[in-house]
Amino acid sequence: MEYKRYGGNEDLYWADATDNDPKLKIIMEGDYRGRHFVIGAHRTGNPNAYLEVKKDDYINQEAQTYENYDGGLNRVNGGSTYFGKAYWNTDDKRLYVGWDYGHIHDYNARHPKLEGVKWTLIDILMQISCAENEIETLNDNYDLAEYIANG
Repeated sequence: MEYKRYGGNEDLYWADATDNDPKLKIIMEGDYRGRHFVIGAHRTGNPNAYLEVKKDDYINQEAQTYENYDGGLNRVNGGSTYFGKAYWNTDDKRLYVGWDYGHIHDYNARHPKLEGVKWTLIDILMQISCAENEIETLNDNYDLAEYIANG
């Protein structure tokens, strides 16, 4: 794994309701098993994670079929909630599947009295690994189904 780190665990929970730009402060980015990933602090007060989706990935094929498709991953916190280009960097033309850490059981910097789980960079990196594994498993199953169908 190669990565660049721009902040630490304490930076994952940035929240500034008056700051509209950037929407996502990048805390860490890099490559994991040939896929680019981004971990950032969203202005809503919780971390978000994004993993690159390749052209031939099964979930990219599904995105061509279903409108408003979110990637369909379920091994990450709350399931994937984003599928598309990098809204945080218009020069980045890759596709990403993403998920957030802003669910009822998660800590949110804008509502600290509600408490909740505070995720760390290591926790999020582990979920990036799970997401990559899930994408590859779907790819393997998709190839097998295609093989069976085409005999």
